[in-house]
Amino acid sequence: MRLSILIVDDERKARSVLKNSLEMIGDYDVTEARNGSEAINQIRKHPPDVVFLDIKMPGMSGFDVLHHFPDRNFHVVFQTAFDQYALRAFDENAIDYLLKPFNLERLQQCLQKLENKSIASMDQSPEVLSSLGWDLKRMTVQVGDGYKVIDVRDILFIRSEDRIVFVYLESNRYAIGLSLNEIEEKVSPDNFKRVHRSSIVNLSKVKSLKIETSRTSLIMKNGEKVEVSRNYRKTMKQIFSEDVK
Repeated sequence: MRLSILIVDDERKARSVLKNSLEMIGDYDVTEARNGSEAINQIRKHPPDVVFLDIKMPGMSGFDVLHHFPDRNFHVVFQTAFDQYALRAFDENAIDYLLKPFNLERLQQCLQKLENKSIASMDQSPEVLSSLGWDLKRMTVQVGDGYKVIDVRDILFIRSEDRIVFVYLESNRYAIGLSLNEIEEKVSPDNFKRVHRSSIVNLSKVKSLKIETSRTSLIMKNGEKVEVSRNYRKTMKQIFSEDVK
């Protein structure tokens, strides 16, 4: 089955270069949209397998376009001249992030990722979507000048510190481009719980609950303490007891 690809970019030259490059690499069904509004209309009328989406466009950004498709069944590849949106792009479950100008080899790598995901069968079952990370099984965090994808199950807790949100693993912490409220909406409520206005914990990584006269804390498996605020103490006491291991 031919892969159907929609290119969304307000620059005609950029659309043309990408379309020509795709045609050089393989046999794809390629269509174009000049802006966000056109993209939304085309996706609704003729749902593509993949959308190559520019981020900064007049009137409506690429992120705005995706907000019209909260339960989308197509893959997204962001293509942009700006590198500062990479964290947010991957948190939108993008397959790839192409920084303009990119060469043919880089595009081939991207297409290989898409082919490995078996996009043509994406709408067959909820399990397929889950295996591709649509229930936020992974997060993209900042590491120096680059980025790293981590497994959400490895997170001990998430905390906001001086307006920066960090995810804590066993021995490292990483900055992430999401607010705590955004994270709380994305992660599984069965596994992650808000325990403070500045903290969310992974319940499976809690070693014990410590109750003191003026403070209640969760002791994580790496020894870190996470304070539980008054509003969440009752819930935590119901979940945990002294025999938590």
